[in-house]
This record gives sequence, structure tokens and C-alpha cells, in this order.
Amino acid sequence: MNAKHTPTPWETDSDRNGSMSIFDNNGKSIAFMPDTSETFHNGTLEEQKANAKRIVHCVNTHDSLIYALQQARSVINQLGALSGDKLYKHDLENIDAVLAKEREE
Repeated sequence: MNAKHTPTPWETDSDRNGSMSIFDNNGKSIAFMPDTSETFHNGTLEEQKANAKRIVHCVNTHDSLIYALQQARSVINQLGALSGDKLYKHDLENIDAVLAKEREE
């Protein structure tokens, strides 16, 4: 069974007690971070908020970045083919490795 993640975009919000939550586009909670900084690690509340915002940013930009990487790969491949040059081989291998990890998700 391959469950899919909640569709994007996601958002963050904190309540008046300082707890941080991640919500889907319909306002339903996806994740909750309590206001106690000792709950998960010794980070501060501000660090927890920054972490939640970072998670949301990464999730929301992921698909666009994969698409851009696929387009860049196509252009690099065409440049290499046109020039008969193998200079781009290493770059293409790196891009392919990243795209392979994305497909494992």
C-alpha cells in the first residue's frame, strides 16, 4: 500500500500559546508541534517555528523544483548531443541520481 502525502500547498500557524501547526489547503491539521521546546530536542520555540516553516517551504516547492530539474536535464542532454561533448556526462549522472531518489518516495 503506497499512501500519498496530503496535497499541497501547506501552511504554518501558531496559536496564542506558541504551539505550531502545519495545515493543508483546507485548514485541516497535518502536524502539530507543542509549545514545549524540550518535547523533541533542546531547540527553542523560535527554532521549532522555523523548522515547521522550512518543512512547509520544502514540501510546497518540491514538485516545481523536480520539474525544473527535469527540464534542465533535457537541455544539458541536448547541449551535449549537439556539441558531441561528454563534458556534461557527470552533471547528467548527478541529476539522474537526484531524480531516482525522488521516484523512491
